[in-house]
Amino acid sequence: MSLSLSNIDKYVYSNKFNHIYLYGEVNPKSIKDISKEILELNKRNYVNGVYIKPPAIILYINSPGGSLYHGLSLVETISKSSIPIITFVEGMAASAASLILLASPYRIMAP
Repeated sequence: MSLSLSNIDKYVYSNKFNHIYLYGEVNPKSIKDISKEILELNKRNYVNGVYIKPPAIILYINSPGGSLYHGLSLVETISKSSIPIITFVEGMAASAASLILLASPYRIMAP
């Protein structure tokens, strides 16, 4: 599949990825939930005697920001992930959320 701006929506919203959402404030609960999910997805799956690495994660962000310290905690989790994490801004990524956006080498912003 050739990837261009005209068909990126079909690709990004396909079932080829795990989808995680940071919609709302960066606070202890939201970061704990997201970090827990990322760590769970990083565990290898055992299927028919073969270890299978899970597909990449797309972390959708629409956040006004919040706690810097908790945001840095998620940045650390993203940097230690063994599977790629793509950050995708759908709306805004302000304050601590902008640091989370920059934690991934793969970043997408809606037009």
